[in-house]
Amino acid sequence: MECYACIAFQILSAAYLVLSIARPFPRCYGERGPRRPLLLVHGYMNNPAVFWLLIARLRGMGVTDIHAVTLFPPWSSMEVFASQVSKAVEGILRGGSGEKVDILGHSMGGAVVAYYLKFLGGSKKTRNFLAAGTPFRGTHLAYLGSGRCAFQMTPFSRFIRRLDFEPGDVPATTVYCLRAAFDEYVLPNRSAFLGPPGVDLRFAHLGHGGLLLSRKSAAQIAKVLAP
Repeated sequence: MECYACIAFQILSAAYLVLSIARPFPRCYGERGPRRPLLLVHGYMNNPAVFWLLIARLRGMGVTDIHAVTLFPPWSSMEVFASQVSKAVEGILRGGSGEKVDILGHSMGGAVVAYYLKFLGGSKKTRNFLAAGTPFRGTHLAYLGSGRCAFQMTPFSRFIRRLDFEPGDVPATTVYCLRAAFDEYVLPNRSAFLGPPGVDLRFAHLGHGGLLLSRKSAAQIAKVLAP
């Protein structure tokens, strides 16, 4: 599955960029409803296209008020991305979707959300934070990346040291860590787990991309988001 996930992510991301030139994609996938809205935040050098299968599955499970943000430009800083997440949340709430949102951040997107919650007041507006394959303590693979955001994800970077994110930093938000046992992007793997009072959700047979493609992980996400 992980090989398929890596290939699918590249194809979907490229298709998203090409097709969006002719027709911008919607920020809201589904219908606004009585349930709390979900905001999806993608990872490094990706875009919302990587969530399309997950979105389809969640909608089939009753989670219909789903939004996504595109982090741009892709080589910018985590602080810039966090401000974009903040604006996305404000836009969702202004649209009349309640007083709080749920946020799922995949990979780098989870670190961006963590910064938003801890430093930009996002915890007051977020009930559940689902961090899927997020390198909270950095990842050695980031040394191979390019751009400011990649450097910030290296272990012991100034950003990682300043973030030093713990669930206790955001008492108004419940933090869930979705971890893949065979995560080839978060190195070391323990970087994706924060410990209590965060909730550790470990998937024994999945990799980094599989967290977004697996039906089992989608079912667990829908369970967390249930009223």
